[in-house]
Amino acid sequence: MTREPPTWPRGLRVGASHRRGWGWAWIVCLGWVAGVAWLSQIHAQPLSLGVASKFSLSEYFPAPHLAQMRWLLSSEKAQAQPNATYLVTGLRIELFREDGRRELVVLAPECTYEQSSRLAHSPGPLELQSSDGRFVIQGEGFRWQQDDLTLVISNRVHTIVREAPVTDFQR
Repeated sequence: MTREPPTWPRGLRVGASHRRGWGWAWIVCLGWVAGVAWLSQIHAQPLSLGVASKFSLSEYFPAPHLAQMRWLLSSEKAQAQPNATYLVTGLRIELFREDGRRELVVLAPECTYEQSSRLAHSPGPLELQSSDGRFVIQGEGFRWQQDDLTLVISNRVHTIVREAPVTDFQR
């Protein structure tokens, strides 16, 4: 006497071949539900690229002055933007001599920093001051290229040359 497998409502027969088919169906169904849930979370949340406080970058002199910093770019805040760029607030660029003494300080309230081209630029104000405070340049609109340490100030450039040294870098 052969035993018939149990029947389910609506005449569905659950045999070994049917169980395998339903197992795959459940896996596909669960995968689809998980995918829809994941996509709905991505679309519900805005894309956050991040904000860094006390952002800084630096470069050192080649041998034999490997321990001496060549320049330091720092800021109060940097907001990551698309295409490896940053919106930098409170920019400060310091240039150093091979003996470690500071040579120049460049200050700007805001600029864009492009990581791939190693370039900082802004249409806004900028101030450059020598380490002894005797030489100051102010202007609007600038472009600083890290690779060759080139600074171009494009508009409303004012130069101040002082006789007595001033050492105020705490602006």
